[in-house]
This record gives sequence, structure tokens and C-alpha cells, in this order.
Amino acid sequence: MLTGAAAPASASALCCMFSDDPFAGYSVSKSSDVRQVTGTWTQPAANCAGGRGAVDFEVNIYSYDLHGPNLYAGVGTNADCASGSPVYSAWYEVTGYDSRVRWDGQVAPGDVFRGTMDYQGDKLYRFTLENLTRGWRKESLAAGPRTPQGTQVGVERPFGRFSDFGSVPFTNVLQDGHPIGEYSPYAATAAFGIIDATQVIPGTLTDNKNFSPKFIHA
Repeated sequence: MLTGAAAPASASALCCMFSDDPFAGYSVSKSSDVRQVTGTWTQPAANCAGGRGAVDFEVNIYSYDLHGPNLYAGVGTNADCASGSPVYSAWYEVTGYDSRVRWDGQVAPGDVFRGTMDYQGDKLYRFTLENLTRGWRKESLAAGPRTPQGTQVGVERPFGRFSDFGSVPFTNVLQDGHPIGEYSPYAATAAFGIIDATQVIPGTLTDNKNFSPKFIHA
């Protein structure tokens, strides 16, 4: 979930068209004292006509590892086109896609979600996802990264190519109760492929806490 390519939060130009960056959104690094990150989004409908891809809408806490892969803990929703038709789900995970746990709450386009990651100390994390439209709430505890070092909120390609989701509004994105813009976040642009390339741009950060990633077909 952590990407190396990023631009300052004020950046709006398209970039990284022929790279393989899976995440688009806003990321705060070097936040060793972070305890919570939260954000609200409206689940978009996926258009599967472009192929069998997927897209996550997520809230993450991560940790750097100089001697191996970065570690992260996250919660969110998904739109999966693997079957040729969109399938929507809710999930949480630690360290990677293979560790994903799916919750059984209904997810549909237009539903409003709030995802929250809480670091409890001693490698323990609380994963919370609320469907504010349908009134359900899921919560789990699991061990995660050793020491939180950053946060990340936005969209990601978990495998294959991006599913076309149009755009998705993220609102009231907070780190430890403060707008994420107060922490000088980076704006990350995602891209996949050289031929028939796709791209997701993070959108402009407004009021220090709102942005709308957008899918672009090159």
C-alpha cells in the first residue's frame, strides 16, 4: 500500500504514466507518534468493460522496513471485476493482499463508509468500518506493523489493472483528530501499463481534509 512515487500535495499535473504505482491519494510519512487515521468515502460503481481488474478504497497505517517489504494495516471496501461483473466487498488486512479478511456486510454503489485505523500500542491495531447508509459496523483487532510511521488514504490496485470507478469523494480525512493537510501530506498518482495505460490522480486537497481520486484512461 505504500508507494515510492509521490508529489507534493499541491501537485495537480499528470505524472508517472508508464510506471507501476498502485496507490493514488494522500500519504503522511515520518509520523512515528500516529495513533489514528480516519476517512469517509462514497462507494462508486465499477465499470468492468475495460477488463478484469480491481480497486480498493482504503485507510492505512504503515511502517518502513529498511531490510524488507514495508508493513501496513488497513481497512476499506473493494470493487472487483475478476468475474467480468462488479463484485463489492468490505475488508481489513495486515501486511499484504494474501492476508485480507472479508467482512459480510453489504456493500453497494452509493453507500457511504467511514474507515478508521487505531493503533492500540504493542503492535495491536483496531480496524473499524462503518456503512453509514445501511447502519452496520464491523470491528476487529489484529497485530500489525511494529511502530506506526505513516498514514495513507485513497485508492489502490490490489492486483491486475485498475477497475474503472470514475471518481470517489473522500471527506473528513483526519489523522489523530486533525485534518490530514496539517501534516504536509504527499499527493500520489497511480499508473499501470504502457499499452492501454490507465492512471488514477489524487485530486486537489480542499479544506485540508477532502479530495476525490479520479480514474483516467490514457
